[in-house]
Amino acid sequence: MNMKKIIIASVLALMVLGCVSTVSAGWFDFLKQETTLDINSTSNGSVFVDLQSSNKSVENKTVSVFVQTGAANKTFTVNTTSEPVLVCVLVPGEYNISANFTGDDNYLASNATATAQVTEISQNTVDQIVTDINTALTK
Repeated sequence: MNMKKIIIASVLALMVLGCVSTVSAGWFDFLKQETTLDINSTSNGSVFVDLQSSNKSVENKTVSVFVQTGAANKTFTVNTTSEPVLVCVLVPGEYNISANFTGDDNYLASNATATAQVTEISQNTVDQIVTDINTALTK
């Protein structure tokens, strides 16, 4: 009879451990800090993202940024800093932008979407185009 109780207790313990291991990932989410992602763009095409928690920028986290216009798509991966991070500089046009932080041991995941209407071309973009043309011509 004691052996039967030991076997039943062992089976129950294994079942409980199995259940705990499958749901424990979500059990301690309440200890993680909430995050928000901000996407900002300027009229001259600069796109910035900022991952925040408790109204402060969160550093050293990876954020994926997806930029779409018409049939063209581009994905950027940036590491966050103590201030908004420049993701890219766009040429004039309309863009759909989404950003995703998958979360980690300390922070919950967050997502954001935005549209950008770029009406001007930045001086940096012009300078880069001129540099690219000069490089091509000197080859």
